[in-house]
Amino acid sequence: MTASDAVQAMPTPMAPDDAAWLAALQTAVGGVDSETWFVGHSLGCITTLRYLSRQAPGCRAGGIIMVSGFSEPVPALPELDAFTRTPLDSAQLIGLVPHRVVVASLNDEIVPPAITLRLSQQFHAPFYGLPDSGHFLDRDGFKTLPLVAGLLRQMAAH
Repeated sequence: MTASDAVQAMPTPMAPDDAAWLAALQTAVGGVDSETWFVGHSLGCITTLRYLSRQAPGCRAGGIIMVSGFSEPVPALPELDAFTRTPLDSAQLIGLVPHRVVVASLNDEIVPPAITLRLSQQFHAPFYGLPDSGHFLDRDGFKTLPLVAGLLRQMAAH
């Protein structure tokens, strides 16, 4: 498995720390270039966006797909507020990441779909709303997400 298709395990997922997650992502990814593509889920989305915002000027990633993502506090998860306390610079990130897509489930009970929709609007990213997919968790039967795989192949081809 190469870094480009690896799923990054994050430290203390049951009690996430924003600094520790950023450090883990930095260690896993290292440098970013136009061949670097990200797929984030939930808290992984804002972590990835923060990581990208700290890259050197002129450094551009290939793209990002954000699944059930958020950039604002999630009412049911106040323990994650540290991740959203500092606003993201949308204009900077749009310039750094030319290909952006957001995917949500319209019945997500963890991250409300309206929050994920606002993320897509904030980053001028196409929004794909899927019915009855919950939070895309493996316990709900999600081992793969063909839509995301197809979107990634499509974006990488351009």
